[in-house]
Order: sequence, then C-alpha cells, then structure tokens
Amino acid sequence: MFSLLIKKFRDSHNLSQEDLAQILISFNGRDSIDVTTISRWERGINTPSVANQLYTLRKLSIDFTLSSIASNYPPHRLINLLKPRFSRFSALSDKPYRKLAPSFTYTESDDLENFLMDDDLVKFSETMFAIEGETEDFWHSLPKTTFDHVRVFRFFKGSNLVAHLAYVVMNTIDIITLLEKLYKTEFSSDFAPEVDGKTLICFSGYASDLAIYMFFTKVVVRQLADNHRIDWLIGHSFINEDWQIHKKLGAKLIYQGDNLEEGGVKVGKQRVRFVVFNSSVPTLLASPLGVLCEQDLDKKYCKIIELSQD
Repeated sequence: MFSLLIKKFRDSHNLSQEDLAQILISFNGRDSIDVTTISRWERGINTPSVANQLYTLRKLSIDFTLSSIASNYPPHRLINLLKPRFSRFSALSDKPYRKLAPSFTYTESDDLENFLMDDDLVKFSETMFAIEGETEDFWHSLPKTTFDHVRVFRFFKGSNLVAHLAYVVMNTIDIITLLEKLYKTEFSSDFAPEVDGKTLICFSGYASDLAIYMFFTKVVVRQLADNHRIDWLIGHSFINEDWQIHKKLGAKLIYQGDNLEEGGVKVGKQRVRFVVFNSSVPTLLASPLGVLCEQDLDKKYCKIIELSQD
C-alpha cells in the first residue's frame, strides 16, 4: 500500500525519484533519503516503520486510511492496558453497575467558555480529582487563545454527568509560548521539527466507563487522522493508569506537577500531582489506537452511547 501511494504521488506530480528525495529531506532535515531509498520503497523491497510511513504520507498530503496501514501492536494488548484503568472503584466508575449494561447519552458543542464555567463539571472534577494550582491556570488561559477548532463533549447516565472531553486545535508555536509562560521552562525542543504546524490539545477529559473512553478516543484519533495539518497531541493526566497507557503509545513527558506522598501519577520512583505530555501524531496513529474499535471490547464493556436529542 505504501509503495503504491508513493509511486502514484510521484507520477501524478511528474517528479523524479531525486526530486521526491529532496522534498522529503526538506521536511525532516535528514540526508539519509536518496534515490536508492525511494526506489526500494516503490518496489516494496524496503518499507519505513509504520510511524514513518504515516509521517511521509501526511507531509505529502497523500490521502490514506488507517486501516490500510497495518499496526505492529495488536489491539487486544491495548485493551489489556486499558481494562485496569476501569477496574478501580471510584464514585462514578463503571465497576458498580457494569452488570447492568447501562446506556449513555452525550452532548456536543463548541462552547468552551461555558464548559469551563459549568458548575456540574466543577463538582464532578472535585469528586474525581483535585483541579488546582498550575493545571487550573492551564485551563483558564486557553479561552484567551485563538483556536482553529473546539469540541466539547459531556456524557450522561440518565441525568448524571459521568464523563467529559474537551479538545482544541491551535498553532504549535502558540501552545509552546503558552506553556513556557505558564511553566517557566523551554519547550521548543519537545516539538521539533514541527513547531510551525498545529497541535491538538486534550486539555480536559475523564471517562467513567471503558466504552466511553473508547468512544472519545476514536473521536480524537479521527480528528488527528483526517487533519494532515495536526502534528502533535498534548494531554495531561491526574491518573497513573492513563499516563502509563500514553507512555506505552509513545508519549513524552514535558512537565510534571508537585510531588505527592501517595496517589497521583507515578513518574520513575516518585508520584506527582499531574503530568503534561505530548505525542507525535504519526507515532500515535501508528499505535493500536488508530485501528481499535468497539468490537475489540468484551461484551461486558460494550455500552450504548447515543447523541442526546434534547
């Protein structure tokens, strides 16, 4: 598939193999790509890693489907990483009512200001984890920034808020400036060489149920896959399992909160209040998140999730 896409792109743009090699060198600054490399790709003799295939296809704006780019990381392994996250007891976790196979509704909007001022969300967040200090500053600095795209989801079991997701897309250079101002740390190297591109920030999210987690994971992955301008994903976590999952999927820690005696997020041998991390979008899409679907879940985790008609 990769070999055919590269050959078709080169022919349709009337490029020589040398021309294509120079274009790719201009993207990543590496001179390891030459005519021989392109030739071996097109003949299927050599194939880059899945992440590098995705990087190349996205940089050349070549249309592709994630299902056509095989992942080397079986989906069931990711499911096994995710399940412990939802085996813990918490006030609104799925463990107490899993046998009831509940259904959920959700609302979708682009109203970020009202989301941040939502009393139900504040109470919910106080129940699930403490929002305070630097991370609260991060939340409230975002509405003052210009976004390309905003999406806010609220999930309900009956009338009770049980999960939420909010993400925005913005210029990578702007998020670097925001992070550096907030955390007094140099961040440019964490986003090289894509500092001129776009970043999707999952700045607020909590799933009380594995099916909901999978639902909004697919929403985010679809946004990343469909928009070739997005180079990075930024997220932050208060929960250790969430960070361990993202770390296994290639995420890099870019900031951590204050130390804690217990709980929080484990980083090495210490625990901290929260972590902020980023992932290269090609690396993330090359993970099982790109091809994972609800059918990969056990039946006991499959729930009905429908858009609210209110």
